[in-house]
Amino acid sequence: MKLILLRHGQSEADILKVCEGWANYNLTELGRKQARTTCNYLAENYIFDKIYVSTLNRAIQTAEYLAANTHLSLNKIAELKEFNNGLRAKLPYTI
Repeated sequence: MKLILLRHGQSEADILKVCEGWANYNLTELGRKQARTTCNYLAENYIFDKIYVSTLNRAIQTAEYLAANTHLSLNKIAELKEFNNGLRAKLPYTI
């Protein structure tokens, strides 16, 4: 069994320079391009049986490109969300 972990593309929080955690930011235009390019490569070079994804927008938006290329559905699992940084979410990195 091979397990491939894919991080989401650039999100709005990256541009704002704020902590994400469970804050639900979307991908930027660059992030969509990164996701599309990476998922095209993965679909061309690997065989996928299932796609598991967190329930955060940026992760789903990234995984949708892989789903489109592989004709698989997304298995959305809340427990795959990244670390919950609580009150730190949406705050600038510098605080």
